[in-house]
Amino acid sequence: MNVNNRESGAELLRIILILMVILLHYNNRIMGNALGYAQDSSYTLLLFLESISICAVNCFMIISGFFLYGTKKVKLSKVAELLFIVYIYRLLDFLVTHFIQNQPFSIQSIILIFIPYNYFAIYYIISYILSPYINLAIEKLSHKQCLVFSFIITSIFIVYPTITDIMHDLFGADLSSINAITIHGDFGGYNVVQFIYCLTIGMVLKKENVQIKVSKLIPAYLVSILTIALFCERVPSLLNYCSFFTVASAVCLFLLFNKISFKSSIINYMAKSVFAVFCIHTSGFAIYLWKKYCITADHLTSNIYTTALYTAIAVISMFLFSILIDILINRTWDKRRTNIFQKLPTLIKL
Repeated sequence: MNVNNRESGAELLRIILILMVILLHYNNRIMGNALGYAQDSSYTLLLFLESISICAVNCFMIISGFFLYGTKKVKLSKVAELLFIVYIYRLLDFLVTHFIQNQPFSIQSIILIFIPYNYFAIYYIISYILSPYINLAIEKLSHKQCLVFSFIITSIFIVYPTITDIMHDLFGADLSSINAITIHGDFGGYNVVQFIYCLTIGMVLKKENVQIKVSKLIPAYLVSILTIALFCERVPSLLNYCSFFTVASAVCLFLLFNKISFKSSIINYMAKSVFAVFCIHTSGFAIYLWKKYCITADHLTSNIYTTALYTAIAVISMFLFSILIDILINRTWDKRRTNIFQKLPTLIKL
C-alpha cells in the first residue's frame, strides 16, 4: 500500500513515540543528561515526562505485532531495509565525527562501522523472523485459550519480574537466582524477550479485536503513568521496560490511538522516517550538536517554565533535524532502493 493511502492514527502514534524516545535520551545521563542538570521543580517535570515516555519502545512493538498478525512470511527485503538504514547512518556518523574531532582513520574503526550496533534493529529483526510461527500458534487458539495464554506470558514475563524487582528496590532482596527475566538478568526489559512479548500482545489484540471504552482506557493509562511518576525515585524498577505499569501504559496508549481514524499524507510521510530518526539522533555527531546548542545546565536549573520551553525546543529540533537528514540522504532514492530490495527472496514462508 502506498504510504500516503494508509490510515494515519497508528502513524501519528509512531511519531509521538519517537518524540518520547528522544525525550528519554534527552534525560539520559550518557546522551543529554538533562535529569543530571535539572533541580527542584524542573527535575520533577522531567521525571514526569520520563514516566510518560518510558512506554515508547513497548508500544512500537505492540504496533508491529498488531499489523503483523496474519502474516505467514518473512521478507528478506524488510530485513535488508532496516540494516541498510543502520549502516548508512553509522557510516555518516563515522565520517562526520572523524571530521569534527579531526581523528585519523584506522582499519579497526572502519571495520566497526559494519557491526550493526543498534539494539532495536537486532531485537526487532529477531522478533520479525519469529513472527510467522507466533502467528501460527495464536491463530490456532480459541478465545478462551488466547486469554489464558496472554495471562500466562504476562504473569511470567511482566508481573513476576515487576514483583521481584520491587522487592529488590525496597528491601534489597537479591532474587536473581529465582528470576532471570528481571533487572538482574535482562537489564530491566532491554532485551529480545521483551520485544517478542510485546509483539505477541499486539497480535493478540488484533486477533481478539480488543475494544475498550475511552472512559476506561484513560483512567487506566493515568493510573499507570502516575504510579511510575510518584514512586519511581523510591522504586527505580518501575521505569523498566518489563515493569507492569510500563507495559500497561503502552497497551492503553495503543488502544486509544487505534480508535482514531483519519488519513494524512504529511503524517504518513514523516512516520516513514521514524526508524531513521532513531538511528540519527543516537549518533555521535547529533549528540555533539545537541549538547553544544540545545542542552546546558543554565537551561535546566532555572524555573520550570524555562525548562519546559528548552525541553520542547531540544526534542522537536532533534526530531526535525533527523528527518531533514533522512530526506536528504536516504529518502531521495527510496524507490530505486526498494526496487532492488524487492528482488530479494522470501526468507520464511509458512
